Amino acid sequence: MKCSRIKSLLSPYRDGELSSGEREQVEQHIKECEVCSRELTEMGLVGTTLKEIKMAPVPSDMWERVRSEWPWKTKSRTPGLILRYAFLALLVLGLILLHVDLKNRKPSALLDFPEVENQFQEEVVEIYFG
Repeated sequence: MKCSRIKSLLSPYRDGELSSGEREQVEQHIKECEVCSRELTEMGLVGTTLKEIKMAPVPSDMWERVRSEWPWKTKSRTPGLILRYAFLALLVLGLILLHVDLKNRKPSALLDFPEVENQFQEEVVEIYFG
């Protein structure tokens, strides 16, 4: 096998994830190839070093300190208030676009329902299209 293929199998080899055939091929190759053998050794050293690293304990007040440093947290503007204004702006924009669209249509296209009587149609046309 080529070194490039063996190198892609080294991590699964270390983790015991290879089939017996692949494992034997990797073992045979690393006996003969100094470069791949050294890479496997280095992988082991990295793994050992990572296991030895101790995680620093997270301070109990960490979340409160992070929240107090948020740039958008002020008395006058909270994220909820900003979202409300954004929603209101979208609602107004939608109503404006709907009004423009309705104004450009012919009344008959809007009210072409057989169940609507002529008198009601005339009243609606008068109200909306003056």
